[in-house]
Amino acid sequence: MKIILAVDGSKNSEWAVDFLLKIPLAEMPQISVLQIVPEKKHMTPFLDSVYHKLYKDTIQEKIDKDILSAETLTTRIAEQLRSRWNHIESIIEKGQVSDKIIERAKGEKADLIILGSRGLSKAKSFFLGGVSQKVTTYAPCSVLVVKKKISTFKRVLIATDGSHYSNVAVKFLKSCFLTKEFSTTLLNVWDSPVILPQFAYEAIGEKRLKELHKMAFLANALCVEGDPAEMINDIAQRRKVNLVIVGSKGLTGNKRFLLGSVARKVVTYNNSSVLVVKSIDKPNMT
Repeated sequence: MKIILAVDGSKNSEWAVDFLLKIPLAEMPQISVLQIVPEKKHMTPFLDSVYHKLYKDTIQEKIDKDILSAETLTTRIAEQLRSRWNHIESIIEKGQVSDKIIERAKGEKADLIILGSRGLSKAKSFFLGGVSQKVTTYAPCSVLVVKKKISTFKRVLIATDGSHYSNVAVKFLKSCFLTKEFSTTLLNVWDSPVILPQFAYEAIGEKRLKELHKMAFLANALCVEGDPAEMINDIAQRRKVNLVIVGSKGLTGNKRFLLGSVARKVVTYNNSSVLVVKSIDKPNMT
C-alpha cells in the first residue's frame, strides 16, 4: 500500500503522524513523508517578477531556511515511522501545497493521502482548511483527514447505502485493515422519501455485516432514516468513533475525482477523522 503523509510541522500534522502509527494496517506500507515548501505568489506574473527582483536575496534566504526546517522535520517523522515500518522515504518539494500533494499522489500512484485539517472554527464546528479541502476534493486516490489526536484506535463507523461508492468503502476496509483490532459500526442510512422499502435497506446492511463477520471483523449494523450526512455526523459523535469511512463519487468527465454532497458534508463538519475512499481497485500491497 502506497501512502503519502503530508506534513507541515503544525499540531494538526503531528496528529496525522500519530494517527498513522495507530492504524492497524493489514500489510507493510510504502510511506512517503512529504513536505511542501510554499512559494509566495502574487496576483500577476508581472508583480511576481518585480517582487523577486526587489527581494531576491531575502526570498532565497527564507527558502533556504524553510528547506532546512523541512529536512529536519521530515527526517524526524521518518525515524518515528521506521519504529514500525521499513519502507519510508522523505520528500521535500517547492510550490503550491495542495497542487504538489495531488501531483505527487498521481506520480506515485498512491493508494492513500494522509493529512491534518484545520481546527475548530468560532462556531465550534470543524471546517477544512484550504489545502485539506482541495486535496480531498481533487486527489486521485483515497484521502484520510485527521482532525484530532487519539489515544487508541478502537471504533470505526462506515456509512453504507447499497451504492457502488459505499461498497468501495467496505472493500477498502476489508483490504487494508487488520481484523479484531477495533469495533466497526456499519451505518446504513436512507433518506426521505425512501426509494426502497425499509427492509431492503436493512438487508443491504446485513449483507455487508456478514461479509465483515466472515473476515473476523468485530462489527455491528445500524439502520436509520434521515439526512445521510447529518445522521452520520450525529451517530459518529454519540458513539465517539475514531474514524468515519465514506465512499465518494467516481471520475467525472474531466477525469477528476469530486466529492459527493454527503461525503463533502461529512468530511467538513464531522468532529472525527474522516477517510474518503475513492479507489475502486485493491490497493497495491508490498
